[in-house]
Amino acid sequence: APRQNWHVTSMLGTPEAKKMFFLTSADLANLPCQIQTGFGCGKSKYYERDTLRAAAVLKHGEEGLIKKLQAREKREANKRSREEEAQQATVQLAKKANTGIDKDLKKTVTSLRKGLLTASKKKLGYAPNSEAPGSFRVEVPGVSMAAFACLSDRPNDPTLTTLVKTGAYYNYNTTADNLFPPGAPRGKALRYPDMDAVVGNHLLLKYKPSTQTLVLHGDTEWDL
Repeated sequence: APRQNWHVTSMLGTPEAKKMFFLTSADLANLPCQIQTGFGCGKSKYYERDTLRAAAVLKHGEEGLIKKLQAREKREANKRSREEEAQQATVQLAKKANTGIDKDLKKTVTSLRKGLLTASKKKLGYAPNSEAPGSFRVEVPGVSMAAFACLSDRPNDPTLTTLVKTGAYYNYNTTADNLFPPGAPRGKALRYPDMDAVVGNHLLLKYKPSTQTLVLHGDTEWDL
């Protein structure tokens, strides 16, 4: 049975337990755990590492668990290598002269910024079955890597050597202030006369080079 407020510094919480040992909520459901409680924090479950490893071996087998651990270690090593390469590329790029971008690309990027804002404003609104502000997603096909480089604040790096690729996508956190045309209105009126919906300032750009697809993720905010 769970024990309350035990010493948990050497144990793993639920999210870490799942990630480290490739387990699910169902796998953890019947494992012995210790519960830590705190005012306003609810309850957190913690598990012994040996218990988790035994559960992982039972689920995946000893050899299967080792293969999963080795595969994860390889992925993490590859990620570190890509991050180091991107960092080195950033340093080298900083040493080069700023040559700017050609007129056609600049025109394309300007149009793309306007189009993203227009599409984002159309997506503003409520979360499903709720009065809370919702999130939105805008997808744009046919975006060149050089154009995405401009949107991600690296116009002199059209092949994205300074940005780490995660899976099939390049990800870049940006802001509405930075992405959209300066001074352009970012909101629209809703059914309440005293409240407008606006594009939240924090945005995520995702770019898939294999299909030249750009995806913008953002949130609606109320402008009261």
